[in-house]
Amino acid sequence: MFDRRSRHQDLAASRALSIVVVSIAVVLAARTTFAQADAGTRGDAAIRGDAGPSADASASAVAVDPRAAEARGAFERGVALSQEERWGEALEEFRRSMELVERPSTAFNMATTLVRLGRHVEAIRAFERYVQLADPVADAARFASVQEQLVAERAIVATVQLTVEPATAELRVDGRSTSETGVSRTLTLDPGSHTIELSAPRHRAFSTAFRLTNGERRAIDARLEAVTLATLEVSPSDPSAIVTVDGAPFGRGPRQVAAGAHEINVTAVGYDRYRRRVTLEPESTLRVDAALQRTVVVRPLHANPVFWAVVGGGVAVVATAVILGVALTTQAPELGTSTGIVIQGLSDR
Repeated sequence: MFDRRSRHQDLAASRALSIVVVSIAVVLAARTTFAQADAGTRGDAAIRGDAGPSADASASAVAVDPRAAEARGAFERGVALSQEERWGEALEEFRRSMELVERPSTAFNMATTLVRLGRHVEAIRAFERYVQLADPVADAARFASVQEQLVAERAIVATVQLTVEPATAELRVDGRSTSETGVSRTLTLDPGSHTIELSAPRHRAFSTAFRLTNGERRAIDARLEAVTLATLEVSPSDPSAIVTVDGAPFGRGPRQVAAGAHEINVTAVGYDRYRRRVTLEPESTLRVDAALQRTVVVRPLHANPVFWAVVGGGVAVVATAVILGVALTTQAPELGTSTGIVIQGLSDR
């Protein structure tokens, strides 16, 4: 009886061990399958460049990595959008997928979408990334097609050769800053309209707009004019005064201006205009205290009441003098004087 019980125990242990072994085998097989499925996405189906991107051949594979699943979802959304020719939105989905997991099919789809958008410079970079990721043997047909497409795209883009002084000048192309420095700079641009802006401390800014054709090569001489600066401060005695320097509004506090001659004008209601011409040496600082003088109003003589008071008083004096003179000349003669009249005696005649 003891032997029978022992046999039962051995059989149960054997069955348990078999179950564990099978479970481990299933798990290992599943892991292998997932790994192969994810690796298979690196060699997915060809995408026709003439009709836009197509679906990833391995899109139906089950991914263990959440990032891979998210990347596949973005890839599929990009394909759907490209089929509706919503190229801008499709590009964003492909770019998101590429950020999560880099696959040659995603790089190819990005490049194809960028060609449709006319962004040939970016398309070249995407095609080059595909070449780095793809297997030239496993995907020989598409690999050869991409090589031909690269040749065509490089023939479309234009080249601008910049000569820049100073070499440290900051460059902006179409409003976007670039990290390039140096006297000689080469720009690869899409055909069409572009703007270039250069700036550097103590130099006048440089900007130019131009249009490029397919495959054009152009040279631009961008030498910035040096400007040596000085510091100028104008402080008017009346806070409400308006300050201009060389005809342009000039704020309060120290301001940097170009070295050389400048004309300062300060105006305020009720004050005479303040005008001063100054010459600033490079790197110098000048403070101008603009003391404003009150405006004196000068009236015409005939508009002054005092004038007429004086005139009136003068007329009165003259009139009085005339009257007195007449009165004095008409008074009776004094006694003992002769008037020149002969008095005759009484006569019968």
